[in-house]
Amino acid sequence: MDKLQIINPSIDLGYSQSLRSGIYPPLNLGIIARFLKNELSWANIELFDAEITDINDIRKSIGSNYVGISCNSLTYKSALEIAQSAKVKGSNIILGGPYASMKYETILRNQPLVDIVVRGDGEEALRDIIIGKPYESIPNLVYRKNGKIITNPVKNTDISKQVIPDYCNLPLEKYFSNHRDRYGKFKPFDSSLAIYSAKGCEWRDKTKGGCVFCMVPHYGVRYKNPVHVWNEIEYFHHKYGVNSFWEVSDSFVDNGDWLNSFRDCKPYGLDVSLHVYGRASKITKERARLLKEIGVFEVFIGAESGDDQILKNTNKGLTTKITRRAIDILRNEGINVIVSFVLGLPGETEKTLAKTIDFAKELSTYSNIN
Repeated sequence: MDKLQIINPSIDLGYSQSLRSGIYPPLNLGIIARFLKNELSWANIELFDAEITDINDIRKSIGSNYVGISCNSLTYKSALEIAQSAKVKGSNIILGGPYASMKYETILRNQPLVDIVVRGDGEEALRDIIIGKPYESIPNLVYRKNGKIITNPVKNTDISKQVIPDYCNLPLEKYFSNHRDRYGKFKPFDSSLAIYSAKGCEWRDKTKGGCVFCMVPHYGVRYKNPVHVWNEIEYFHHKYGVNSFWEVSDSFVDNGDWLNSFRDCKPYGLDVSLHVYGRASKITKERARLLKEIGVFEVFIGAESGDDQILKNTNKGLTTKITRRAIDILRNEGINVIVSFVLGLPGETEKTLAKTIDFAKELSTYSNIN
């Protein structure tokens, strides 16, 4: 086969750049690359990341038979620019990622340069496309046939199997250097990589929708085997010296049984730190102790607002009191906290915004707030 080129586009002009831009190689691309290499030993895969490579250089370099682009709402325009450059060279354009998974019909109706959209997990769909299976038999595929848009059923990838990301040609040391430049003055780590232990959100399932700003495009929660997560961490720690891992699952603290298992199978003597997301309402003294024993350095908590009515409007499932309690519990275990806020939530007024600002100022006085 001709090589498969997969691209992570840059954030479109007009949007603020993420503080993490260029800090982490794209985990989703690494997972897809490893899956394809495991399934197809002859697979020739090249990755591009517009967070570290100029988009014009990427546009000059692409042009293989298949070009896959993963995009979200902030990178969609950049994705189309890349797709246009590849299309004129004869490439088949495959679009995936969060935005494409939600807007697949609109994209295929209005963007003739896009040949296929993959919604949801892309590993198996890309494999089947490469080996030439009929489109109608490929799960998660959306495509055109006889002037109509055909939407195939969705199938989730089995994440219980061991898949260690393969970043192929991406220069990991460049990301590590960017990490040191960005965080070196206030975080004691030389390098960091993203990992995940689960897909989905229990709160979204429980409430049949979750928070009003929820970005999770599906229901159901799937967990990795805890041993496999540690295997991945050990691999990158021993091969590249990575000593910090950003765990990107929606809430690392929700499943107490899984956390216990993860703590119990931690390799003896492994000295690494984790940065995780956690719902404040799920942080108890017992789970905070587990986090400490696992090696969690920092928990990212969505405080969102300083007004309890706004939190209720948002269907967040917490109060300002719960957030304070969670931060206190983590402080007692010596675990740092990052808090985030969302402005302009349903029912927002100048008065509620002022309460949020006051709440943020209050939380900034906690010794473990980063």
